[in-house]
Amino acid sequence: MAENQEKKKIVIEVFKTKSTAELSQIVADPESHTDVGTAAAASAANAFALALRAARLSEARLGSSERLDYVTRNLENLRQYMLQLIDEDNRCRAPLRRALRDNDTQRFQPALEASCAIANELVCMAGSLLDLLEELDPLCDAQSAVYVSAAARMALSVTESCRYYLLGQAARSEDETFRFVTRRENELTLTQQREKADRICAGAEKRILPDQT
Repeated sequence: MAENQEKKKIVIEVFKTKSTAELSQIVADPESHTDVGTAAAASAANAFALALRAARLSEARLGSSERLDYVTRNLENLRQYMLQLIDEDNRCRAPLRRALRDNDTQRFQPALEASCAIANELVCMAGSLLDLLEELDPLCDAQSAVYVSAAARMALSVTESCRYYLLGQAARSEDETFRFVTRRENELTLTQQREKADRICAGAEKRILPDQT
């Protein structure tokens, strides 16, 4: 009888609550639903955390200000958002997995573009972190500047990592416009973010090593 049949349950695995060891093991498994965006979101969360550490150190050592409070509040909000994106990255690829499973050529391109959503968002959020770091940098002393520069380099690595994922996804598409726009937009974004990160780190380094710059 139907009432005696075992019901299948849909289990949605939550990755953001995994330990670092567990998550890295899952990402290393080619059979898992994780991908570059999963790892990049975790890295982005840590980049925001380092920036937040710098802001809190600055407040403790130099005192608070309206501007510093604004930066600190936004860093914390975005750090939590990055943790959410660890799982959203998995969900955004579900339509593509279904399209490939069903050999559905009509759904493939929309699903392929959807699979890029979180990687694109991470690139955007890396840019937001650099913007906040640019505001935070002048408010920091030498100790805080260490974390500012480290966060800037981690933000850039998030963009660079996601860029390769996006290029790989675009290469699967037969849409020439999608391929071109993906490649060109990421080239421009990476150049802009690299220049900003270099400026932030140069400013921070002057405080970290004042006698050697």
